[in-house]
Amino acid sequence: MVRVGRALEQVYAAQKINYSILGNIVPHLHAHIQPRYYGDPYPGGTVSPAAGRAVPLTTDQAHQESERIRAALACS
Repeated sequence: MVRVGRALEQVYAAQKINYSILGNIVPHLHAHIQPRYYGDPYPGGTVSPAAGRAVPLTTDQAHQESERIRAALACS
């Protein structure tokens, strides 16, 4: 999870990374690894965008972002 966090920090120039790793009730790995920035709208709390505030990506944009993250992971 730390390796993924470092890759996201690099790709998105985050100031810090929040890790939330869960799975106590059902035996599985459930993780949120979220880049955080100075002045983000969730200071001191979890990232929880209001309904309708999500930024949808096109298929091409999602592929480009995935490739950026894969490249950063390959370097770590």
